[in-house]
Amino acid sequence: MLALLSLGLAALYGFTHQDLGYKEYIPQVVSADSEYTELMATSQGVLYGILDDEGQMESYVTISQGQGYGGPLLVALDWSLDGIIQQISVPIQHEDLPWWRVLEARHFFEQYIGRGYEEPIQIHEDIDAVSGSTVSSNGVAMAVKAGRLLIVKELGSDYKDPLPGIKFGLPELLVCLGLVFVFWVRTFRPFKNPKYARYLALAYSFFIVGIWLSVPLSLNNISSFLVGYAPSLEQFIIFYIVVWGILGLAILFGKNYYCYWMCPFSAVQEGLHFIGEGVSPSANAQKRFKWVRYSLLWLALMLVFIFRAPNISGFEPWNLLFSLKGDFQEWILMIATLVGALLFYNFWCNYLCPVGASLDIIIKARKWVGNKWKSLLKKKARR
Repeated sequence: MLALLSLGLAALYGFTHQDLGYKEYIPQVVSADSEYTELMATSQGVLYGILDDEGQMESYVTISQGQGYGGPLLVALDWSLDGIIQQISVPIQHEDLPWWRVLEARHFFEQYIGRGYEEPIQIHEDIDAVSGSTVSSNGVAMAVKAGRLLIVKELGSDYKDPLPGIKFGLPELLVCLGLVFVFWVRTFRPFKNPKYARYLALAYSFFIVGIWLSVPLSLNNISSFLVGYAPSLEQFIIFYIVVWGILGLAILFGKNYYCYWMCPFSAVQEGLHFIGEGVSPSANAQKRFKWVRYSLLWLALMLVFIFRAPNISGFEPWNLLFSLKGDFQEWILMIATLVGALLFYNFWCNYLCPVGASLDIIIKARKWVGNKWKSLLKKKARR
């Protein structure tokens, strides 16, 4: 109860103290001594008019918001009077630094300069996304579109931004097939010994979910929904499938269909343990040390709620393992985790994983609610 109360207070604090700021970022795209006037403000951004020395309008600046992988990001744009982007800057972003540096190195932002407000800016079609940073690329595009809407209104244009459709392709299909297979095996138990089916599911997840798609379930994904920073459903339905497919099955059926079955990092942990022939602590020892991952989950969510930045919770080593992009401390954590897996069975999964702790809590809460409901029905039947 104390943990839940503290998380609630942290969420309230973060919500009431959220201040992305706007006008202070105008110098990011125009001269710092430029005069300006506010022309329009909406929930997604603000439009400013930039004035010359004689007080005449010389350009527009929009400060608008999009949703990145780690939370909200702000994009500042300098527009000419006829609606052409002259400069772009991202003064606030919460993305993983190694991936954000990839965007800068690939000159992703320069693609927007010179585009008029009536030119399409669909990711993968008009704007090239950077592989591995697609969510961040789309977040910038969302912010640019929000700024464009302000320009459209100011110029009195009837231009309408085309609505993107939901993209359900091969990656989404393969993730769904993996979920269906694990659900079938765990729910209906068609095999007397499901061990080999589990190994097959782990291998499938390692190559598809981990190596190819790099979309394992992470606390970052879950916390993004908790603070209202979920990515676009139209562009990233695969995240909704992973997050709500796994969490939904746990809520509906009271079973963990992910850990030890579909987690690609679990496949790595088990493979290393098999190679290293390490020790398997007793069930009692595992229970004693499982409090560590609950503590890590609580601490990560506290920071996420206070700062409203889901990227704070992205400390899982799988991100670095499958991308090979990370900071020094992330490399240290990953190496330590892999060494731990050589010595102890599923070292990360059993003692440190916040996702496993989240699923355990959901399953326990579901069981508690179910027992209370059954008890209530029995009482009514006796009456």
